[in-house]
Amino acid sequence: MYRARLDVQSSGEANGTPVILYPCNRSDAQQWQLRGDGTWRNPQSNKCLGTVGGRSDPGTRLAVFDCAGGASQKWTLN
Repeated sequence: MYRARLDVQSSGEANGTPVILYPCNRSDAQQWQLRGDGTWRNPQSNKCLGTVGGRSDPGTRLAVFDCAGGASQKWTLN
């Protein structure tokens, strides 16, 4: 069974650093805080998960950005 987690690529801390699926290794790049406003923050980078270009269509790339709370950074779990 393949187990993967959302991972800030190469433990990057810059805005626009890609977020990828990577084998689970429990590194700081794979830690996420689910915040009350619907954003997910990576404590290592101090950035929030967001979509590239504010898009929401299937296949849209993910990256980390300064936490602004915009629609492209809001997530719900179903």
